[in-house]
Amino acid sequence: ERHHAQRVVRAMPNTPAQIGRGMTVWYATPETTEEQRAQTSAILQALGGELQVEDEKLVAMATAVSGTGPAYVFLVMEALIDAAVHLGFPRHQAHDLVVETLEGSAAFARSTGTHPAVLRNMVTSPGGTTSAAIHELESGRLRTVLSEAVWAAYRRTVELGEDLERALATEGEVLKPAGRRMVVFRDPRGPVETAIYRTSFPKAGAEVPGPAIIEFPCQSVVVPPRARARSVL
Repeated sequence: ERHHAQRVVRAMPNTPAQIGRGMTVWYATPETTEEQRAQTSAILQALGGELQVEDEKLVAMATAVSGTGPAYVFLVMEALIDAAVHLGFPRHQAHDLVVETLEGSAAFARSTGTHPAVLRNMVTSPGGTTSAAIHELESGRLRTVLSEAVWAAYRRTVELGEDLERALATEGEVLKPAGRRMVVFRDPRGPVETAIYRTSFPKAGAEVPGPAIIEFPCQSVVVPPRARARSVL
């Protein structure tokens, strides 16, 4: 039973998983079988991209990058839209301009595989408009602020993990298999917020605040966003 209880997959998805365009970083304990890892990979691919890591610490790091990352992108998106409106664009046009620019730039970077600095230089003419804009961004410490934001998210991830471990340690029965089921939900509004139900699943038909990871004594099952508990029972 103890060997089975140690077969755990820990995964960190992000909110674009709700439309099948997410990125999930996951770690499987050494006790998991190759078949279980392959099954996990196949399930996570339904949510978008997936990356298996060999060190569990990298899942916590991914929380600060890809897990929280959509919030960084949405903040930049919001700021660009507001700037375009300030210039004189109607808000709906500003929204479309920014979203299409971000999507196209990401697709361009993916298709070329070129370093972002090279792609940026392709747009930046000496003494031109982009050069003036980049100067303002660099003067505003954009790189440093983004780096500090990622580190702040990572530190908070570690803190929340330590809090959870302390809570579990005070209730040793949670760590004992004894046929008991455990359900772990991850709310996209807070990538590392976790609620644990130790004795039973949510009521049949209840909506899962996904993406979610449901852990059994012997395996983990990933539930797509907005799935209902009945669909995995």
